Amino acid sequence: MKHTSYFLLLVMVVASIVVSCGSETGDEPSVDIDDLVAQGAAALGDGDGYRAREIFARALVEDAQHPQANLGLVLADVQQVLHFLDEIILFVGDMAGSMGLAQTDDGGLEPGDSIDATLHHFLKGIFEPLVDEMMLAMIYVRADESVVLDVPSYPLGFSSFTLIDLHGQWDASDAAWLAGTLNLAQGAIDIIQGTNMDMNLGLLLDTDFVGNLLNGRDVDVADTLGELVDVLLAVMQDAERPDFLMPLNGEQWRYERAQRNLAMAVYEWVCVWSMIEVETDDPADDVLTYLDANGNGKRESSERFAWTTIGFDPTAMDMLPAWRAMGWGLFAALAERTDLDPYPQTYNTFDLALANMLLESIGLPALIGSQKLDFADMVENPPNAELKAFLIDALECADQLDDPATMLTCFSALLS
Repeated sequence: MKHTSYFLLLVMVVASIVVSCGSETGDEPSVDIDDLVAQGAAALGDGDGYRAREIFARALVEDAQHPQANLGLVLADVQQVLHFLDEIILFVGDMAGSMGLAQTDDGGLEPGDSIDATLHHFLKGIFEPLVDEMMLAMIYVRADESVVLDVPSYPLGFSSFTLIDLHGQWDASDAAWLAGTLNLAQGAIDIIQGTNMDMNLGLLLDTDFVGNLLNGRDVDVADTLGELVDVLLAVMQDAERPDFLMPLNGEQWRYERAQRNLAMAVYEWVCVWSMIEVETDDPADDVLTYLDANGNGKRESSERFAWTTIGFDPTAMDMLPAWRAMGWGLFAALAERTDLDPYPQTYNTFDLALANMLLESIGLPALIGSQKLDFADMVENPPNAELKAFLIDALECADQLDDPATMLTCFSALLS
C-alpha cells in the first residue's frame, strides 16, 4: 500500500511537470477560428454588438489578419456605434426633460461645459477611436478579394426599432461599400472636430419641436416649424458665440485629412460597380446588385443595377450608371493634390453639368449649365464664413412662412 501511494504521488508530480512545461512553451488547446467567427455572426444576428465584438476579438488574437474576423469586428462596431447614438439621444432627452438643461446655455457633461466641448469629447473619446479601429480592420478585409462572411441576420436600428436587416453573405463588394462609408464617417468626424460647434443649446432644447422629438411625442411640423426657424436663426446670429461653425485654430490638418478620406469614400463606391460586374455568385444579398434576368449569375450589359435593401422604383435604377460616371469625376476633384490624384498632371475640378446625365437617364432634358467647383480647395480650406452667411440668409427667407410667395421669391434670389 505504501509503495502504491509513492507510485501515485510520482505520477502526479510527473503529470504536473508535463502540464507546467506545456504551458510555459505555449502548448495550449488550439482555438477554432472558424467556430469563433460563426459564434460572432450569430451574436450579430441577435443585435448584440458588444458580445459579437468580444468573440471576433478573440479570433483576432489567434490571427490578427483574418479577413472574416476583421469584417465581423467592423460589423459589430457598427452596431455599437448605433447603440452609442441611441444612448446619447436618450441622455440628452432625459437631461432636457428632468434636469432643466433646456433652461441653461450649457448642455455639457458637467456644469459649465459647452455643447462644443461635449460634442468633441464624444467624438474624440468614443467615435474617433472606434472608426480608426474599423479602418485598420478593413485593410485586412479589402486585401482578400474572396472574403465571405455568412451573416444569417444583421439588424441595424435604434432601440427596439430595426431600420434594416442586411443579412446574407458579406463579400468583397459589400466590404467596399462598408469601407467607403467608414471613410465618409472619418472625414465627417474630422470636419466636425476641426469646427467650432459652441452654440446655445438651451434655445434649441426649449422648442416644442425638439422637446416632442426627444420625448417621443407626436411632432406637428406645421405648428412648430416657424418657432424652429426663429430659434435656428437666433443660434446662428448669437453675438456671444460669433465663432460658431468657424474653423478652429490649429486644426487645419483635420480638413486636409478629411479631403483625402472623402475622396477615398467616393473611390471605394466607384470600385463597387466593376466588382459587381465580375462576380459570379448569387447577387440577391449584395448591397448593390443587378437584376439577373436570365439567371446565369453574371451581369449582362442589358441588366439593370439595383439596391437589394431598399425598394426603389425601377425608373430610379436607371440613374445608377449616371451616378457611377459622376462618382469618378467627383473622386478626381476631391483627390486633387493628394496621393490618390488619378491625373497629377492636371488640376481637377467637378463640373456640375455632369449632373445632366442623371436627368437624361430618366428622360429629362439637360438643364444644368457648366460650372466648375474646386471641391479639393473647398474641403481643405472650407468657406465656413460664406456658408454660415448663406444659412442665415436661407433662414431669413424661411422665416416668411406666412407669405409663401414672398418666401419662394426670396429663395430664388438667394440661389441665383
